[in-house]
Amino acid sequence: MEPITAGSGLPLSEKTPALRLLILAVFVVFATRLFFIQVIFGGDYRMLAERNRFQIFYRQAPRGIMFDRTGYAVATNVGVFNLYFNPLVVVEDAQRRDQEVAEVLKIRKDDLAGEIKKSRTFKRTRLVARQIPPVDAFRFLERQDLYPEFFLASESLRYYPLGNAFSHILGYLSRIQSRGAFEQLRGRGYRYDSWIGGYGLEKNLEDYLRGSDGAVLIEVDARGRPLGHANAGSDRSGGRQPQGLQLVQDSYQGGDVELTVDHRLILAAHEALLKSPGGAGSVVGLDPLTGAVLVLDSTPGFDPNGYIRLDASEIEPKRVEFSRAVTGLYPPASTFKVVTAMAALSKGLDPARRYRCTGRFDLLGRPFKCWKEGGHGLCDFFDGIKFSCDVYFYNIALFTGADTIGSWASKFSLGRPVFIREFPDLTKPGFIPTVGWREKKKGGWYPGDTLNLAIGQGEALATPLQLAVMFAMVANHGRRADPYLVRSLKNPRTGRVAWEYRPRSLTAWKIEDAPDHHWNLLEEALSKVVQEGTGQGAKIPGFAIYGKTGTAQNPRGKDHALFGCYLKDSRGVARLALSVVVEHGGQGSVAAVPVAKKILEEFIRATPDLNVSNFSFEKM
Repeated sequence: MEPITAGSGLPLSEKTPALRLLILAVFVVFATRLFFIQVIFGGDYRMLAERNRFQIFYRQAPRGIMFDRTGYAVATNVGVFNLYFNPLVVVEDAQRRDQEVAEVLKIRKDDLAGEIKKSRTFKRTRLVARQIPPVDAFRFLERQDLYPEFFLASESLRYYPLGNAFSHILGYLSRIQSRGAFEQLRGRGYRYDSWIGGYGLEKNLEDYLRGSDGAVLIEVDARGRPLGHANAGSDRSGGRQPQGLQLVQDSYQGGDVELTVDHRLILAAHEALLKSPGGAGSVVGLDPLTGAVLVLDSTPGFDPNGYIRLDASEIEPKRVEFSRAVTGLYPPASTFKVVTAMAALSKGLDPARRYRCTGRFDLLGRPFKCWKEGGHGLCDFFDGIKFSCDVYFYNIALFTGADTIGSWASKFSLGRPVFIREFPDLTKPGFIPTVGWREKKKGGWYPGDTLNLAIGQGEALATPLQLAVMFAMVANHGRRADPYLVRSLKNPRTGRVAWEYRPRSLTAWKIEDAPDHHWNLLEEALSKVVQEGTGQGAKIPGFAIYGKTGTAQNPRGKDHALFGCYLKDSRGVARLALSVVVEHGGQGSVAAVPVAKKILEEFIRATPDLNVSNFSFEKM
């Protein structure tokens, strides 16, 4: 009998060796492949498996709190609910589910869809909606099991209680949104979408304020869904931690900062500027002895909380980041007469000599007017400053000379960089024209240029910060303290001071060639300005206040109003030096002086150790 045949008709017994060889070859191929997978590339595949099993969720640390000198928190943190999306969770009809979540949380569907698209593109868990109201968050939590691809997290959000008033000091935060910015910062521990200081102290103290971020691993099943909550383990605080969550790094709050400013004074300045005739301007207030910045306000400001709600690119940063107090340039106007007066005294001016003011001064056939059309009559040194008589200063300017006036301007730090220690990038030197500069640029210096310089007009420019420093120097008889904003840095976990600023000695910068009796003459004249002259609106009975008004010519509209002053306590110690600029405010006596008085009154209320009796506030 013939054996059973198959296929080609060959005997099956003859095919068996070939079939065995084929099976052996297949086995060898599979065994070799298995060896490579498990042994050679085992580590790589295990890593991929772990990546698929875990999703890492980063929690940005709360930033350090910033306090003013009274202990009031001007930049703090509040708890909010944020919505995250896990793109690895596999669901059906994802678009419909996304819309349902948007309706539950009452957020814009298009905005949510856009953020979800980014999450799916990068295949990373991503923050897709911020600052969910508690009522909406709780409503979503009731339905959490229906939407495993989403989860809510309670996180810390920056909050600025005083909004606009502190905007140019504190600045704002923004998120890292561009790939270029992320690549530059990722080596410092930042992630795409991290918060980072964008302006002000938030930017300049970023490394100290930011803290240390935390991280949690989320374990998911084969479909990408977070595991259940059974078999809980312990977290580092001793509580119970749900299965599927593994804390891999604690978050630690950033360092706290104590500032030199007083929120009460800033609020008084901000409100007074808003109510002023121009509605815009700046105030700088310094402690003359230390340089501590007590008041710093630029109006209009901006709401730094808005930068957290919006993408910073939607807000015009060039417009809102203009700090008038530090970088605004204005003609110093008659406040500059302080410089001219000291320069004239250094040249031997007799304070008793009088010059007649008829309302104009003729020089080489060209009339130069006084601000008072009818004139001031005969004026000596004290009358000239008290009534801010331009004609008096025209006369002493020709006696003194432009070079001497320019030299004294430099001694008062005008025409040279002056900045707040924490804002070295925000500085402008202003400009004081000199004879040498004019001869190089415009062909020559004329006597009329000396008259314009003497009253702070023409090409002269100064920042409000420079003017505050100038009046602080007058209060200190020529000694200058460098302005600074940060008093100390504190460790948030221990509460101990980690660093404290120690001001330099007043003798580090001093005008050496001015005798005390010159300073006394100037101070007497500045006292008369407030008691009897153009600055009477700043007078407060029982207090020693010294000041000088100014009205800066403005080719683009109404003149700017200026006032510089300082206050001494009953011991004769200078406690506060102010400069006020009201843009388009008109005369300094009308617009700037009332702003200064509001701040002076608030300072007196807040400073019980002035030791001055018989004080009563006058209604303005």
